[in-house]
Amino acid sequence: MPEADLKDVPKEFTSAELLRWSMMSDTPVGRLRHLGPVLRLSETPPRWARPSVPLGYNAPVWPERTA
Repeated sequence: MPEADLKDVPKEFTSAELLRWSMMSDTPVGRLRHLGPVLRLSETPPRWARPSVPLGYNAPVWPERTA
């Protein structure tokens, strides 16, 4: 994207903006505030399928598929 197209994008965001885009998740190590999904759908609310975990928390295997 040309830099001229980004001229109106702020270099910093306010705390209120970051809070509005954030969500809380329960993780194996406690509650975590993080940025939520950036996509908004009209009928299906976006969500993360699994919580964030520390590096090395899970065994290095593919998770079981769920229907």
